[in-house]
Formats: sequence, structure tokens, C-alpha cells
Amino acid sequence: MRAEKSRNEKRERIMKGGGSMSFAFAVLFSFLCFSAFGFRLASAAGRKPEFTTYQTTVLHMEKRDVTITPEEAEKIRRALEDYLTQTSDADLEKTIPREFISALPRRVEAPRVDATGQVRFGPWRLESEGDQIQVTCRLPKSDQTTAHYLLRYTAPLQENPWKVSSVTFEQISSQ
Repeated sequence: MRAEKSRNEKRERIMKGGGSMSFAFAVLFSFLCFSAFGFRLASAAGRKPEFTTYQTTVLHMEKRDVTITPEEAEKIRRALEDYLTQTSDADLEKTIPREFISALPRRVEAPRVDATGQVRFGPWRLESEGDQIQVTCRLPKSDQTTAHYLLRYTAPLQENPWKVSSVTFEQISSQ
């Protein structure tokens, strides 16, 4: 009888919100809020957030596989960033129409591996086509006739050391 009464009292406390579960949820919620706030402070202070889940990934190609380590991804990021920041608009006009140069993302973010195993540098992503390693960026675009397009910028990579020597452009209709 006493054990049943004790269980009923616990049940009533939980139903009223006075149980340990409410306390646990409050602690968890506070932790998440403070973590998010700390992340925003770190970003606002100019520090890059750490990607603790970054792992080595493999790029599958026609005739071979290439293992991309965090160090290799950083070298690729630098190669792409160097090309994008050091190449003039006049040189880019050789492979990209003038009206689409302004949409070209020139900021290259720190590398990370997404849930599908692809290496990403902000809007840019590392991929292979045949036996060519390249970094691509796809951006949605609409014109005044409400036609929707996908802009695809491709930067082929040369290995050892990593180097970008051009960026090509393709406009793909989404209809």
C-alpha cells in the first residue's frame, strides 16, 4: 500500500512539472541557449567556428580514388581563393560573360565535410567528373521574365601542388 502511494505521489509531481525530468529539460535548454550564444560571439569576434566533425573523405574518379585530408582541403581552398582574388575581371571575361562575373562568389570559406561526404568551401564544393578534380558552385538566378536559371561555375584543379588556372561558366535553365 505504501509503495503504491509513493508511486502515485511521484506521478502527481511529474504531472505538475515538479519532477526531475523538468529540471533535466531546463538544464538542457539552458546549455543549448548558451552554446548558441557562445557560437554567435565567436563568429562576431572574427574567429572561425571549429568543425570538430571534419573527417578525411575519398573522391571517387573514373580510374582512381583520391583521399582528401583536412590539410589537402585547406590547400585546395587556398588555390581557389588565390585564383579568385588575384584574377582581374578582364581575365575572367575570357571564360565568363561580363554580366555573370558579379555573381561569382569570390569568398572561399574554411573547408568542411557535409553529411554526404562532400568537401564544401561555403557555396563551392569539391567533386570529380571523369578523371578531373574540380570545384563547382551552383547558384539560382531569376531574370525579369521570371525564368529561373542555375548558374554553374567550375574551377578545374591541377594536382601537386593544387592550382586553379581558370573558372568556366554554364547557365542551365531549370525548366
